[in-house]
Amino acid sequence: MHEQLEVGDESVFSRMASDFPLKESEKCDEHVFIAGGAAITAFLASVRFLKEQGYAFKLYYATKRKDGIAFKYVLNNFGENVKLCVSEDGTKA
Repeated sequence: MHEQLEVGDESVFSRMASDFPLKESEKCDEHVFIAGGAAITAFLASVRFLKEQGYAFKLYYATKRKDGIAFKYVLNNFGENVKLCVSEDGTKA
């Protein structure tokens, strides 16, 4: 997917699940996760695992309001690997 998508392409996604595989290989430079609202829950175990193993990742998390950030204190543990996109602030990825 990351080799074929271009800016402006549309992507279709299935239902949320937390049982997706992670690529543990030198061929994978970085894992990228995109979540919004409560859907962040499905990604927490994966990003925790990646951090513990020293793998590169970026988590983009979209929410409408700063006071709506689910698991805010957990996300703080991932530092600069997390990019918050808060609608009320006008921030985007």
